[in-house]
Amino acid sequence: MISRFKLPSIKKPQAFEQFSKHSNPGVRPRCEKRTSVPSGIEAISKVISVPVHSLGSLKPSSCVDDVPLDSLAGDEFDNLLRGIEPRGSDMRIRRPLCGARLRSRPSTRHMFRESLGWQNRRMKVELIESVDEFIASTAAFRAAEPLRTNVIGSVSLSVAKGHQTYDDYRWWVVRDDDGEIVGVAMRTHPFKMTLSPMPHDAARTLGRNVGRFDDGLTGITGPPDVVEALASGYVESKSPGSARALVEERRDLLYELEELVTPDVDGSGRPARAGEINVLSEMLIAFMNDVGIRTLSQADSQDMVKKSVTAGSLFCWELDGTIVAIAGHAPVVTTEEIIIGRVGPVYTPPEYRGHGFGSAVTAHVSQHLIEKGARVMLFTDAANPTSNSIYQKIGYRLIDELVEALFESNEP
Repeated sequence: MISRFKLPSIKKPQAFEQFSKHSNPGVRPRCEKRTSVPSGIEAISKVISVPVHSLGSLKPSSCVDDVPLDSLAGDEFDNLLRGIEPRGSDMRIRRPLCGARLRSRPSTRHMFRESLGWQNRRMKVELIESVDEFIASTAAFRAAEPLRTNVIGSVSLSVAKGHQTYDDYRWWVVRDDDGEIVGVAMRTHPFKMTLSPMPHDAARTLGRNVGRFDDGLTGITGPPDVVEALASGYVESKSPGSARALVEERRDLLYELEELVTPDVDGSGRPARAGEINVLSEMLIAFMNDVGIRTLSQADSQDMVKKSVTAGSLFCWELDGTIVAIAGHAPVVTTEEIIIGRVGPVYTPPEYRGHGFGSAVTAHVSQHLIEKGARVMLFTDAANPTSNSIYQKIGYRLIDELVEALFESNEP
C-alpha cells in the first residue's frame, strides 16, 4: 500500500507582531509576517511516511536518461554529489543506474522545463554550475527573503571567495512561466539540500528534477510545507533514491533581533586570539557533539577556528582570565541594500552554565553585527526551551520554523 508523504502539522495560534525597529533600513520582505510557533513545542512523531515504489518494477531504461543541455561559458559550517562530463562538443547529463557515480563536471548551466498539468502551470528548473552566476541571478529574490535565504547566501559567497571548498555542490533556481525566480536551493557535501521559500508547484517540480540529477541527496532542510512538496515531487520521479524513507531529525526556529537588551553579567567580551586556537577548537568540537550536527576531527576544528579568528568572526566571554563562553557569526551577507548577520555557533562549557555567559557573549556578537549596519538573526533548536528563552530575553523575536529531514537507507 502506498502511503502519502505528510509532515507533522505545526500549531499556529496567532500572527507575529509586526516589527517596527530594525538594525538596517529598507523595505521589509513581504513574507516576514508569519504565524508563530508556541513556546512549548509539542512532541511530534519522528518518522515521516513516504510513498514507496518497487525497485523491481523499474527497467534499466527508466534509470537512465540522456538530456541535451545548454552550454555556458565561464566559470563550513553550512553541503558528495555527482557530476557532469563533456561528450564531444555538447554538454549532456546522464542519470546513473542505481549506485552509479558520475565523474567531476565542468562549469555549465542546465535547464529543465516541465509541464504541470495538474495545476496548469509550467515551471523551469535551472541547475547552475557557476556559483558567481548563481549569486548574481538570485540577488533580487534573496533580497526579498533575506532571512530565509541567508544560509544559501552566506555559503555561496564563501564558496565564491574561496573561503570554503566542498567535494561537489549544486545550485538550483526555479522560475515561473514569466521567467521570474520563485525559489532557490543548494546542496554542498556533506550537508543536506537547503530550500528557500517557494510555491508548492515549484518545489514539486524541483523534486522531480532532483530525482533525475541528484538522486543521492542525504536530506532536506527548509520550510515544512516546501520540504513536503519537494519530497512529493521526488517520489513522483520514481528514481532509485526516492524509495527511501524520509525521517525528521529536528526543527529549528529562526529569530531576528528586534532591539538588543544587554544582560548584566560578570566578565567581558572580546575577539578570539590566535594563541587560543587549541582551547577554542576543543570548545567547537564539544559544541558539535552537543548539537549532533557532525563529528569534527581535531585538525578540522583547528582549521575552522583559525579561519574564524583570522576573519574576526569569533568572540569570547572572559571572566578572570578564563574563557567561559564563545560565540561567532557567519559571513555577513549584503544583498542589494540589505545587510544580514547571522550569529552562531554559541557555546558555554557545562561547568560555566547557569551564569548568563551564553546570553552575554551572544549580545556581544549581536552588537558587533549591529555596528556593521546589519540586521541580526540566528537559529536555535526548537526542542531547547532554555536557549529559546535566553534569546527572547535579549531582544530576539521568533520569525519562522524550519524542518531538517534525513533520507534513510533501504538496506537492512
